Amino acid sequence: MDKKQEKWLPLVKRLALPLLLGLGTVVGVHHYLTGRIEAIDAQSQTDMVTRIVAIESLPAGTVLSFDHLSLRDMPKAWASADSFEAEQVQALEGLVLTEDVISGQPLTRSILQSPTPPALSQQLAPGRRAVTIPVDHVSSLSGRLEAEDLIDLYVTFTHQGQRVTTLLVSAVKVLATDRTGRSYDYAGSEGSVTSVTLDVSANEAVKLVSANQAGTLTAVLRIDETSVAGQAAQARHGSVKANHLAGFVGLAPSFGEAGPPNIIYGDSGAVMEQLP
Repeated sequence: MDKKQEKWLPLVKRLALPLLLGLGTVVGVHHYLTGRIEAIDAQSQTDMVTRIVAIESLPAGTVLSFDHLSLRDMPKAWASADSFEAEQVQALEGLVLTEDVISGQPLTRSILQSPTPPALSQQLAPGRRAVTIPVDHVSSLSGRLEAEDLIDLYVTFTHQGQRVTTLLVSAVKVLATDRTGRSYDYAGSEGSVTSVTLDVSANEAVKLVSANQAGTLTAVLRIDETSVAGQAAQARHGSVKANHLAGFVGLAPSFGEAGPPNIIYGDSGAVMEQLP
């Protein structure tokens, strides 16, 4: 070995080890990063979910229909907790956006609300009244009474020392209930109905106010019966002229409207009536 080789050999030995260590580090880091990327890609491909998104940009106030909606797959980690799954698409129809959304944006409960119903005065025909009354029980409904249902209202009260239950008004349309209306609660929880707003005539409103003060009201769901017999029975029930609850249900005459006296003896000069 000549002197020139002897001169460079120590330098090569000093540089070889760091170069080998650096090369090993680069290879190790590359291998680690490649493995992590592959793992993340595999996880994102495995945990994909489908969410409902806006098919186009929509302004606030838009009433949603199926034409506004689309489906988009995304990693589960990206999906908001209050976003909508594909099977909930039916529940979105008719809801109103409270914020602007862009095309492809997932729809969430926080930016949606139920449509504002029309004022009660707009739902009444001429001569009709809207009256809200409490009810203690809705028969066999589990709190599911809804607007547009027809109900019969029974009243329970004390008359001459006895508790009496009888039909007060029949086939009354429900305008609204105190249970929360349709929104975006899909947990299946149902609130109980404790009061109802009804579409009634002026005479029926007087009956209901009186019954609410002197008795307990119970609502029972019914179908729309339009037979001649049903109409005649309802007409007879509504023909009672009275100004108190017992009179409304035919248990007593109105105040000042006692029937004619029972004659037990009389002639042209004298009349004796049976005392009560």
